[in-house]
Order: sequence, then C-alpha cells, then structure tokens
Amino acid sequence: MKRITRLTVVLPVLLIAGCSIESAPTSNLTETSKETPVQTAAPVETVAPSALPTLDEASLDAAVRAYSAAFFAGDATEAFATLSARCAAKTDLSTYTGNLMAVQLVYKDAIPTLETVEVTVNGDSGVASYTYSDHNIDVLGQPWRVEDGAWRYDMC
Repeated sequence: MKRITRLTVVLPVLLIAGCSIESAPTSNLTETSKETPVQTAAPVETVAPSALPTLDEASLDAAVRAYSAAFFAGDATEAFATLSARCAAKTDLSTYTGNLMAVQLVYKDAIPTLETVEVTVNGDSGVASYTYSDHNIDVLGQPWRVEDGAWRYDMC
C-alpha cells in the first residue's frame, strides 16, 4: 500500500493556487495601476549633525538639575518623563505623583536647594552625584542612561 505524505497533497494545491494567480490578465493590473494614483512617501528629513543633542557632561548636568527642579517643585509629569523606560515600567504616573505630593508635605516651605552636581559620562550611560542644602538627601552614584536621544534617570 502506498503511503501519502503531506507534501504529496500540499504541493499540488500550492502549485494550483500559484497558477491561478498568474492566470489573471496582466492588462487589468496595468490599467488599474494607471487609474489609481500612486502615493509616495513623504520625503525623509535628515537632521544635521549639529542639530543632534550633545550627550556629554554638560547635558547630563542639565538633565540632573531639571529632574531635581521638577521633583522638588512637585511637577510629577515632568519628573516622570525623565525616568528611563525601565524605571517608568515599575510605577505609574499616579503613584509617582503621590510620592511627589508626600515630598511636598515633608518639606513644605523649606524645599532643599541643589548645591553641587558632579557627573561622569561613558558613551550612552552616566553617573551623577549631587548634594542638597539638606545633606540627608544627597545622591551618590545615581545611574543615568540615554534613551530616545535624551538623558534618563535610571535608578530604580
């Protein structure tokens, strides 16, 4: 008795399907494409190298200062936007907002001021250490990383 394999059954079906596609008149395809205007993609804009963000110590320093200012101002949306994707995935904006509100209650009118910032950059990662007028909250060795062309807080 002969054994029928899947290939024996499937191969003729595929060949028949292939033939039926090719049997369509090509003139109709040409006429249809002439009737329907072809949409081309919008031209791709290139960014001049001078317009790309500079990811150096100065830009990391600025990112740290912006994050600290947003954090202590209670601007949860701005501070949350500074988090790396990894850190943002571990919380949500609502919880983060609650944490910032708690900070506002603790410090009330005596918001600590940022005194010093020291950063080092190694490619697309960096480390920041910074001090405040309240030295109990000084930060040492905080990791930052570049995501989407910007520095992101990555200590979570």
